[in-house]
Amino acid sequence: MKVPQSLRDLTESVESLVYVQDLSEKRGLMQAINPLAKLVAIVGMIVASLFIANLTVLLAICIIPLVLALTSRIPLRQFLLRTAMITIFAAVLSSLTVFLTPGNAVWATSLGGLNLVITMEGLLRAAVFTVRVWFCVASLILLVLSTGFEKTIKLLATIRVPTLIIQ
Repeated sequence: MKVPQSLRDLTESVESLVYVQDLSEKRGLMQAINPLAKLVAIVGMIVASLFIANLTVLLAICIIPLVLALTSRIPLRQFLLRTAMITIFAAVLSSLTVFLTPGNAVWATSLGGLNLVITMEGLLRAAVFTVRVWFCVASLILLVLSTGFEKTIKLLATIRVPTLIIQ
C-alpha cells in the first residue's frame, strides 16, 4: 500500500476507501453473495482464464466481470478506470513480444543493422496476455468493490492467506 506523502494523498486514499465501502453496501448481485463464495468463484474464473489461449474466447469471458459489475450497481466508468492502469502496463510489458515471437511477418523494417519484424503470432501473444491481465484485474477489483476493502482483507486473513500477501 502506498504511504501518503501529503495531505492530498491521504485525502485521496480515504476517499477511495469510502467509495469502495459505499459500493459494497449497495443492493446488487455481487453484494448479495457470501464473500467466501465470491472469492472461490473469482479465483476459479481467474484460474480458468489462465488455461484459455484463444483470444476470441478470452474476449468473450471478459463480458462476465462487466455484466457482474453492472448488475452489482458498480458504475462502469469507474470500474474500467480502476482496471486501466494495470492493463496499460501489461500492454507495454508485452509489447516486446511482438518483435521476439517468430512467425509470419506483418511488418518489417531495418534500422541500421537492426532488423525489426512484427509477427502475427507476436501480436496474438501480446493481445492474449493483455486481455488475460485485464480479466484477472477486473475480477479482483469486482471482488473488492462488491465486498469492501476491510471485509476482503478479513476474508483473506480468515482463510489464512499469509500476512505478507495481504499487506
